[in-house]
Amino acid sequence: MNAKNRMIMSENTTVEQRLDRIERLLRGQKTVLNFAEACEFTGLSKTYMYKLTHQGRIPHFKPHGKNIYFNREELERWLLQNPVKTAEQKEREAVDYVVRKRRPR
Repeated sequence: MNAKNRMIMSENTTVEQRLDRIERLLRGQKTVLNFAEACEFTGLSKTYMYKLTHQGRIPHFKPHGKNIYFNREELERWLLQNPVKTAEQKEREAVDYVVRKRRPR
């Protein structure tokens, strides 16, 4: 492969990378996601996402009883449920608890 062909391939790759980046940015602006977009957004496999929707464990919509859609904000809330506290937060809560218990009533 000569230098000109490598340069053209490099430019095509750059263009493809830029287009991919633009597509991701545009998807980030959407409020309603289709099934494939929701899988990509959450990072969950299609199989696991189908399982969650079937069991009613993830918020979703089926306007005509067939296609599945998701509200991006609801998916974000769902992903952020059940936070795990850091060791520092747990330590602070333990100290606060001990201090409250020591106060005379």
